[in-house]
Amino acid sequence: MNPLFLLPFLFPTISPFYVSPYKLLIVNIFRKTSSILRHSFLPLLGLTIALSASLLIMWVISWHLTFDHQHTKRDSIYRVSMQLLTGESEDHYATTGGLLGPELSEKYAAVEDHVSFKLWDGPGVISRESEELGDYKIFGVNQSVFRVFDYTFIEGGPNALDEPSHIVISEQVAETAFGNQSPINKRLNIDGTDFTVTGVIQNLPSNTDPQFDILVAYQENITEEEILQSFFNIDHYTYVLAGQQSGPSEIRNALDNYAGEFLNPLIKKAGAELTVDFQAMDLNRIHLSEALMMDTPKGNRSELYILGGLTVLLLVIGIANYLNAVLAGAFRKARKIGMQRVLGVSKQMIRLHAIGESLVITTLSVVIAGGVAWFCLRYLAIFSDFDYSPDLQTTGVLLSVVFLIVLLGSSLGGLAPVNMMCRIAPADLLKGKRTLLSYNSINQRLVLFLQFAVSFLLITCTFELSRQFNYFNQQERGFNDEQIVVVNVPSGDNQNMDMQRFRDQLLSNSAIANVSLTRIVPGDQPGQEIFSINEDGNSREVVFNYVRVDENYFNVLGIPIKEGRIFNRESDDNAFLANESFVSNLTGIDPFQVRIEYDTLKQVIGIVGDYHQLSFHNPIEPMLFGKLDPESDQVNKVLISAPQGSLALIRQTWEELGLPGPFDYYYLDEYFESQYRQEAVLLKLFTAGSAIAICLSCLGLFSLMALVIRNRKQELAVRQVLGSSFRNNFLLLSKPYYIMLAIVTAIGVPVAYKLTGIWKESYAYISDSSPVIYIGTLGIILFMITGIVLYHLNAFGRMSIIELINEE
Repeated sequence: MNPLFLLPFLFPTISPFYVSPYKLLIVNIFRKTSSILRHSFLPLLGLTIALSASLLIMWVISWHLTFDHQHTKRDSIYRVSMQLLTGESEDHYATTGGLLGPELSEKYAAVEDHVSFKLWDGPGVISRESEELGDYKIFGVNQSVFRVFDYTFIEGGPNALDEPSHIVISEQVAETAFGNQSPINKRLNIDGTDFTVTGVIQNLPSNTDPQFDILVAYQENITEEEILQSFFNIDHYTYVLAGQQSGPSEIRNALDNYAGEFLNPLIKKAGAELTVDFQAMDLNRIHLSEALMMDTPKGNRSELYILGGLTVLLLVIGIANYLNAVLAGAFRKARKIGMQRVLGVSKQMIRLHAIGESLVITTLSVVIAGGVAWFCLRYLAIFSDFDYSPDLQTTGVLLSVVFLIVLLGSSLGGLAPVNMMCRIAPADLLKGKRTLLSYNSINQRLVLFLQFAVSFLLITCTFELSRQFNYFNQQERGFNDEQIVVVNVPSGDNQNMDMQRFRDQLLSNSAIANVSLTRIVPGDQPGQEIFSINEDGNSREVVFNYVRVDENYFNVLGIPIKEGRIFNRESDDNAFLANESFVSNLTGIDPFQVRIEYDTLKQVIGIVGDYHQLSFHNPIEPMLFGKLDPESDQVNKVLISAPQGSLALIRQTWEELGLPGPFDYYYLDEYFESQYRQEAVLLKLFTAGSAIAICLSCLGLFSLMALVIRNRKQELAVRQVLGSSFRNNFLLLSKPYYIMLAIVTAIGVPVAYKLTGIWKESYAYISDSSPVIYIGTLGIILFMITGIVLYHLNAFGRMSIIELINEE
């Protein structure tokens, strides 16, 4: 430090140009920034790494917590869900019938307005001037959509959907279809029907529901005879806007009254043993709620708790690593502080100087970490479909909170050794006595214990998450998804006939194993239908998943036939196939004797093995399979079982037949595995967090072990002269850390097991925990401790014993 810095404190009145010592303190700190950084590189590096990871995770959490926050009326918007109760069966749907929204708006003052997002009937393929542009997410909506939800118009306005033939498209669709031209009043074809573009809205933020590319003007037109059935055409996401004087209780009462006074009496009059109940959930809670049937993608509250815990742990270990470095480097300041004390510098100014150094390091760490985290966020968007651009307000709040937390922790930690030195006599400090940091310092042991504990938790949680993720990939799905190509069927007047030609042409080639025409494939949400089951003369209404497939579907996917037979192409129009869960649901009754009413009276002719239609988040549910009639039923997908290298042949067949639209395909295994993208992101975050924790723990332990060796080098030298072996010295230094690791393990095992158990509760199928996970974690930290102690002992062994003994 420059000695002139001390003059204002010693002789404040000798100059007529008196300058406040506090001002000089600030100037000196900034002048010495390079020196501070040179001696504080490891603390700066450790803090920056920990803060970068923490900020990235905070942004991920913020993405989930701010779902639909762009809507100014979100506190008054509720989504209505529908619950069907049939005997002991309860089925809860995120969707409702299309008539519910208009009925609630008309009959109850508590409901000011409503919006119905109707699922689009068809693949959603758009084209312009006979040029197919791809398939997009489309909803039919009523005109209130822009009065209830806030979608920003680039062109057009809130009245854009005032005619049935009008559509509103997203900015991305507009750019794809029209380039730099204005799309207003231009035509787009959707699944064979022409529509006029009357509005363009900004692309939706990734954290909003429902996601769509195109909105089509739609109004439910139902005759009196169709009223009851319309409530069970559950293909609408229904949202209601509460009036100014209304809240959750008023909306709840309106739904109860409507179900109890109108719908359920109507169902009873029709002779159906079925009860309907409606539930309402405010917009702010939908994303993190439990997934219902036909629901939109959901977040996982347990995962957010785990991520929040990970953030706290990384901050703790980052600050702890800084404290380790401060403690390890404190001996270098002893003589300097002793000189300041002799020259009359107050203890207050010495402490303020320590806080100033912490402020410089913290500020630089937060600034650098913000840039690194932003870069990583862009990387995450590119490689994991996590597209999120946090606004300046969110970013500012997060950076401010992190800055204050780290500044508080680092300042208190930086003051600890300074306070110790301020209590030691200046003469002792000038002589270089190391009494301020003993080998058994409680601060040292506490900091290191925190680092070991955090590392243990992160590593074990990472192993558990990896085990669960691998379980998804290794678990039997009940069907064969390897070497299966799925071709999307383009819309057209002759699409079914074209697909039959495509199928027959492929089957004529010996390289193609089998081909199936279907409406959905594994990974798609199946439809839900109400059936009337006749058992021993008794009839009851039930809801089952229902899929229409052709006779080749089960052969292509390798789904075994357990009993009976599959469909016959020429007959079996009044037949069903059922899965094993359907049989279990019949409570011991012979499924082949049961008659099922759906349009006409039908019967089960075969039982197929259970398979996972959806991800392992969902249990296997009862399913019925109807025969797909390619002459009348819409074909959406073509499943092709073909060996590797057959894709060129399939594409060539498509082109030779002159089929409309581009050849649009994907592989079934990749599509099914895409359901676990959220788990993949979580696993990447925890893997990175574990690596960071290990690195920071190594840095902290390395610094502390250097301090221990320095403080005890004379003792170790004497021991070596007296015949103490390398092994004895190693055990002497490592024993306290091994004991600490044993305590960490005893505490960390149940805590990690409980945390991962909470996360696994969101899955219908979970992997078993394994003691190998905890043994492996223990081994990693044990290896880290052993390696660092051996390194420092080897470095000590290269020193001169005589010089060490003679050193004062």
